[in-house]
Amino acid sequence: MAEDRDQKTERATGKRRSEARQKGQVARSREVGSAAVLIASFLALAMGAAGLGSGMADLTRRILDGAGTVALTTRSLHEMLIVTTSQVGFILAPLLGAALLAGVTANVAQIGFLWTGEPLVPKGSRINPIAGFKRLVSLTAAVELAKSIVKIFVLSYAAYLSVRGLLPELTGLAQSDAATTAFFFLRVTLRILGACSLVLIILAALDYAYQRFDYEKNLRMTKQEIKDEQRQQEGDPLIRSRIRSLQMQAARRRMMSQVPKADVVITNPTHFAVALQYKAGEMRAPTVVAKGAGLIAERIRDTARAAGVPVVSNPPLARTIHKLVEIGREIPAALYQTVAEVLAYVYRSEKKAGRG
Repeated sequence: MAEDRDQKTERATGKRRSEARQKGQVARSREVGSAAVLIASFLALAMGAAGLGSGMADLTRRILDGAGTVALTTRSLHEMLIVTTSQVGFILAPLLGAALLAGVTANVAQIGFLWTGEPLVPKGSRINPIAGFKRLVSLTAAVELAKSIVKIFVLSYAAYLSVRGLLPELTGLAQSDAATTAFFFLRVTLRILGACSLVLIILAALDYAYQRFDYEKNLRMTKQEIKDEQRQQEGDPLIRSRIRSLQMQAARRRMMSQVPKADVVITNPTHFAVALQYKAGEMRAPTVVAKGAGLIAERIRDTARAAGVPVVSNPPLARTIHKLVEIGREIPAALYQTVAEVLAYVYRSEKKAGRG
């Protein structure tokens, strides 16, 4: 296993990243979500502190006022529980809504919109006690445990420092009214949330950087894996070479089948051969139906002679057409005059030979 990790030195390809994403393997920090929820809660509480404090004070006052007047029965307790729960929910709704929105936004910002059922698919390794024990004692588990311990300690200490100055006021709450008590605990809550928010911002930034690093490290590939992936996507090089060879052979056969239809073959005379066809009224200019060099040029000459197509030696013209004009294309206007002279020569020769 260690050797495999040492060999994984290459950055993950796009395909590997896409496959990992479909399996739910993404770079996501839980601390970012926690920080977003806490910050949103702090801001919502700070902006709505007056209304929230008044609402909680009013609710507390009504509960205390009715404590000695309402008979405690199962029905009355049930009704009191329903009323109290609904009122608390109504008071805290903006706070809870802001926290929920912040949590969703933080996750979407990190990984985008992702829905996959892959993590829910039952796997034997998940119920294997040996594999489970290995996960518990893995480096990742140790890091997560250390992070949790540090976070609890730091947040607890930050919360204590934020409210340490308010602790002396606790002794006077026994003689205070409900409103004063409610606003005191609201101040305590705001201080704790503010201090913890600042701490979590720092922890979230560090954790996100670590999660990105760990994600990239786990996705690394070996050079062989990259080669295998390229082979899967593009096909085996030997097979691709064989396919290209067959395609070239088929194209060459199609080209050679057009040589007997040509009006003239212009040669170098040994290195190049170009077959031209011209149908007056159908073509704007003579068209190259075949061309080649070396052995292919020799085959074009032999095929032309066997089919009775005139072969004319004109090295400069043969080289120029071979270089500039692709098969199936018309010759450029700059060559009209020279090619016309060649075709005129061919037509005169055919008439003299009795072929016209």
